[in-house]
Amino acid sequence: MSKRTRNVPIATIDGVNVLGPSGTSKYYRLTWTNPDGSAGRTTAGRERGAAIARAEEVADDLRKAALGLSDARLADLVDKYTATRKGRNQRQTENGKPGDWTEAQRRQVSAHLRRAIVGNEDIPAYLVDRPLLDRLRAQGGTPRMVRENTSALRGLLRWAQPNGYLTVEQSELLPYRCAPVDPALSVVSERPERYRTARMVGQHHDYVPDEDAPFADQIVALATQFQERADWGRLAVELAAGAGLRWGEQHQLRAYDVEIRLVDGRRLVFVRIDWQVNSAARRTKGDPLRVLPKGRKRRLVKVTGTSITGYPLADELVARAEQARTEQHGGTNPDALLFPTASKVASRRATHVGGLWHHTAWSRDLFIPAALAAGWEASRWVEIHADGTVRDRLQMIHPWHSLRHRFARTAIDVWDMQPGELMAQGGWENVETVYNRYYRSGIENWESSCTKIPD
Repeated sequence: MSKRTRNVPIATIDGVNVLGPSGTSKYYRLTWTNPDGSAGRTTAGRERGAAIARAEEVADDLRKAALGLSDARLADLVDKYTATRKGRNQRQTENGKPGDWTEAQRRQVSAHLRRAIVGNEDIPAYLVDRPLLDRLRAQGGTPRMVRENTSALRGLLRWAQPNGYLTVEQSELLPYRCAPVDPALSVVSERPERYRTARMVGQHHDYVPDEDAPFADQIVALATQFQERADWGRLAVELAAGAGLRWGEQHQLRAYDVEIRLVDGRRLVFVRIDWQVNSAARRTKGDPLRVLPKGRKRRLVKVTGTSITGYPLADELVARAEQARTEQHGGTNPDALLFPTASKVASRRATHVGGLWHHTAWSRDLFIPAALAAGWEASRWVEIHADGTVRDRLQMIHPWHSLRHRFARTAIDVWDMQPGELMAQGGWENVETVYNRYYRSGIENWESSCTKIPD
C-alpha cells in the first residue's frame, strides 16, 4: 500500500478521519484538528466498527469543546490550569505579553481553587453557571477568602474558554465588581477591618497618609524590642523604614549585597536587590530559596546616612556586613546573611540558626511578640467555624509593610522625591501605582479652591 493511499480516510465523521491499517501496522488510526488548531491523532483498535465508534466519541468531544460544552470535571480544569506557572495569569506585562505566575502565586491560586471546589469536584464544565459559581465563591470563612476565591475562579473561567472548556457566556459570569456573597464555612465574631483613616475629598482610595505609617517613636520602640531578640534587630527595623525594602527582599540580603562607592570624596552606601525570599519554597522538594524580586525588577537602593530616628543607618549597615563576613568565616552564617535566623528566637520552622527565615515563623516568633511589646496596636477577634472550632485571631494595625509606607512618606515629604524617582528606589510596579498611593492626596485642589473663596 502506497503512503498516499494509506492516508486516504475510509470514513470521516464530523471532521474526524478514520484511516485504515497500513502495511506495517494492523491498527486503525484517527486524525483531526483540535479547536486550538493543533493536530490530533490516536490509534483506534483493529476492528473497523470499533474505530468508527471511537471516531464518533472524538467527534462528540470536539463538538462539546467547540460549543464550550465540555464534560471535563472541575477538578480536572483546576489541575490543568495550575499545572504550570507559564502564562496563566491574565495581567499584561510591559511588553504586552501575558505575565507568568511565580511559583508562590501558582500555589496560592491552586490552594484557593481547591478550597472553592470542595464537594463539587466532579461537576462537568458545561454545568457551570452563576449559582454554582456563587456557591464556590462562598467556600471560605471570611470575606477576604470569598474575594480570593472569586479572583481565582475568574482567572479559571478566562483560561478555560479559549481552551475549549467553556462558552464565552460562561467565561463572563464573574465580571469585576460582581455582587458579593457571604462566607459559608464559618461565622466570624467581631472581626474588624484593618484601621485606615478616612479619606479627604479628592484622595485616591489607595492613598497612604502620614498617620497610616508608624511614626519615629513607634519605629524606635519596635527596633528596641527587635534588638532584644536579635543582634541585628534595630538595624532590620531601621533599614525597612529608611530604605523601603519589602520583607522578602530584605531578609535574603547578604554582606555582598552592600556596596560602598566614593563619589566626589563622599562615601555612598547602596543595597543591591537581586532576589527575594521564595515564600513558597519547600525544602523537601528542592525548591530554590531565592527567586527574582517582585515584578522581576532588580534595583540598587541608596541608603540614607541618618534615619528619621537619628540612627546612623549607613554606617551600621556597613558594620553589619563586615560582621556577617566574619560569621561566615567562623561557620555560623554560611551565606553571610545580614538578618539570619537568630539563636535568641528559637524558631520551630528554621532548619538551623544562621539560615533564611520563613515568613510565618518570623512573624509568629519575632515580629508580633516584638510589636506587641513595643505597644503597637492590634485588632483581635474570634472565629467560630462550622465544625465548632473556636480560634482567637490577631491582626496588627500597622503590619511590617507599613515601614515601607514610612519610607515613601519620608522620601516625598522630607526628601522631595518625585513619583518616578520614588519608583526607582522602591521598586513599585509603575508610576501610576506610586502616584495614587502616595501623591494623590487632593490637597492641591483644596488649596486652590480656598484661594477662590472670598475672605
